[in-house]
This record gives sequence, C-alpha cells and structure tokens, in this order.
Amino acid sequence: DIICVTETHLLPRLPDSIVDIPNYIVIRHDADGNVFKHGVCCYIRNNLIIDSVSQPLPNVLSFRLTQLNMHVLIVYRAPSNTTVENAAMASFVTDFCCGKEVLVLGDFNLPAIDWADPTLHSPPLERMFLDAFLTVGLHQWITEPTFPKSGNTLDLVLTSEPDRIGAIKVLPPLPGCDHCAISFDYVFETTPESCISRSLPPLRDWHRGRFSAAGLKLSNIDWDLELAYLNADQSFERFSTIIHEISAE
Repeated sequence: DIICVTETHLLPRLPDSIVDIPNYIVIRHDADGNVFKHGVCCYIRNNLIIDSVSQPLPNVLSFRLTQLNMHVLIVYRAPSNTTVENAAMASFVTDFCCGKEVLVLGDFNLPAIDWADPTLHSPPLERMFLDAFLTVGLHQWITEPTFPKSGNTLDLVLTSEPDRIGAIKVLPPLPGCDHCAISFDYVFETTPESCISRSLPPLRDWHRGRFSAAGLKLSNIDWDLELAYLNADQSFERFSTIIHEISAE
C-alpha cells in the first residue's frame, strides 16, 4: 500500500511522470540545485486518503493517513549533514512524534548504535538521535544489517505503538543499490484469523551467501539434460527448484 524511498536522486525539474507507478500517487521532496543527490519520496496507493503533507526539513517528508489518523515520517539523514542540521533533524523527530501515532522510517546513517542493546555507549551523533527516539517512546524494529558491504544497520523502522508491526523482512538489495529493501506489515486491527500462528519459510541472510560456490554448482549442471522435453512453465519450475536447493545448502 505504501512504498517509501530514500536517496531518490530526483530534482524538482523532473516531472512525476518519469517515476510514475500505476494506481499510486507519488509525493516527493527533492534536493535543491542541479546535482542528482539525496531526496525522499513516497508512493501511496490511490485508494488511501492522505492529508497534512509537509516538507519540514531537507530530505524529510511527512503525511497523515486520514482515515486511520496515523502520521508517517520519511527521513534521509545524509552523512554530509552539518552539526546544526543533525540537531535540527533530531529535534524535529522529537516534536513530530509527540501526542500522536507515528511511523518513522528511512536511512538515518547511524552505524554505531547497537540495536540489540541500545543502552551501550554510542558516539555523540548516535546518542543524540537515540535519545530523541527514546524520549518519545519509539520502538525500533530492525536489528540485522541493512547495508551488507559494512554489516551496519542504517535503515530503520520506528513506531510509537509497540504492537503494530506484523511480518517484517530485510530483503536483498535491489540491482544497483547498496542498501537492503525492508518490507513489513503495519497492523491496525487484529482478528482471530490473523492471530493464527503460521509456519513461515526461513529468511535467508543473502549478504553472507557463498555465491562463488553457488555459481560453480550452477555451471556444472547439464541444463540440456535437466530441461529436456519440458515446456516453458515446467522448465521454470525445474530451474526454481534447483535454485532453492542450492540456496538451502
């Protein structure tokens, strides 16, 4: 229903039509100037009503889901931010989250926070944002790396309500992207059916995969033999089965 994107690298002179997704509206906060950098945007399914759209700071975008009275804040904290800009962003997060239900998410670039134990000592920058999150009672849901190259957790999902997040997955990076995508359910209403425990397939730690070994296995497969006498659908099914078997090793 909602797709949030950081580091869009869009500029105000570029029309929405070049990034349009059918059946979604897009709201943007692009970087000023002519350099393709930074920026945030959000795609919202067009059957959802929003209001209170705001661009309070650079690389920050907020809106309210009208019917649910829930506020969403999307943030990209650039590593190049000055001390003043960082302080303004941390202060805004504190003010924004007071007295309402909020979902705060984005790339905060705070690698030194240990989310398994946030009480551990953190450098001043991380401590400033961590104090802002804790002051307004935000719960941070991502505890595994979202930037595979460094093994750091840079992309965060924070909520004011401790029981709203359902299934959450840290997915492999998209092509050309260094960050993992994050997918999660935000639960507004619990029904008996949704409380039933379901057996979910294991999540794979893709950035730790032994891809050279997997490639070697794939190169040794006789594909002519494997796919002989199979139609297109059957060939794809066989190929998927082989990939699954190799991934499980």
